[in-house]
Amino acid sequence: MLNTLFNKYCSDKGTYWLSKHNYGAAYDTVLRPIRWRVQNILELGVGDETAASLNAWREYFPRAHFWIVDVDVTRFSDKKQFAWAIRQKRRHGCLDDANVWTAPRVHPLFGVDSSNRTMLLELPLPAGGVDVIIDDASHALAHQLVALEALWPRLQDGGFYIIEDLTIGALPWMRGAAGADQERRAPTNNTNCGHECHYVQRPSEHPFIKRLIPTIANQQAAREALSLGPGLPFAIERILDNNAWFYTITGAHAGGGLDSTIIIQKTQSESSDPSSSERPSDPEAPAGAEAAAVTATVLPAPPSELTPWASGISVYTPLPAAGIPVLQFGALLLVLTTIAVYRSRMVGAWRRASTIVSGSERFQ
Repeated sequence: MLNTLFNKYCSDKGTYWLSKHNYGAAYDTVLRPIRWRVQNILELGVGDETAASLNAWREYFPRAHFWIVDVDVTRFSDKKQFAWAIRQKRRHGCLDDANVWTAPRVHPLFGVDSSNRTMLLELPLPAGGVDVIIDDASHALAHQLVALEALWPRLQDGGFYIIEDLTIGALPWMRGAAGADQERRAPTNNTNCGHECHYVQRPSEHPFIKRLIPTIANQQAAREALSLGPGLPFAIERILDNNAWFYTITGAHAGGGLDSTIIIQKTQSESSDPSSSERPSDPEAPAGAEAAAVTATVLPAPPSELTPWASGISVYTPLPAAGIPVLQFGALLLVLTTIAVYRSRMVGAWRRASTIVSGSERFQ
């Protein structure tokens, strides 16, 4: 259903327009059950003047409000550019909405740099938080990490945080120090990948996945790539360790690139999130200890605690240790009640047995 809407408005998240990412195949799996309950969505990066993905989201989430962030300002007020973009897409049979930016449920936040942590922290989002966050901005790993750390507290419990375009496409706007930082954080050893060599081409080379490889060297490399700096050394790792997430690949390209996203569900409340002091501070910690810490925290809470939308699900809850004495008392009460009810029968049986025994003794 979602890919159909992406194609309807010519969004590259679908299977028809430009990169044909096929992301709808992954998103529809987790978002369809909640699409009528979602109230607020935040998306970083518009993509093009016609806001194709926004129009698709508006139809997919009929009750939601949309908070749209983009670093540009003038591009979306340029009527000539907007008219040209509409003509190009209508030639392919795609739809659009000329009044998208004044629609009642759309709240544009232009001029916001998604790599600027201060600006992200100051976004005027709903006080209760948002249900879904989609990062489709610069696609640079450093920027994605900054946004994830800054916006994670604004995501409601049970909500979904989606980071797009992890391993596909060139980054022509990243040169100099920015390009060197991307290469340091997410290097690739692939060859013959042409214009797609700017991205990690193999999943095991991406820090989100590389951190799961059970060798000290790979874990250390992933930790350094995911670090936001000395002040927040384990911010991203805590999010990944303490919440449910999975990495999707929905398409592949001839140059070696993959259409891939990471989808994180907030399964641990902020109030119970462990502090950085509880994380291993030794970067050379044994792989076994690190694996044990991940295993102990990665399991999600019961569905009734994950999201208010799943409150109707019956969930098995293990009996707490404090309930054992109650069971013992109940068992004792049951035995005493049984004795009281069958007391007369038991006494009669005892007397008959005594009579038989005494008679047999007299016979002898």
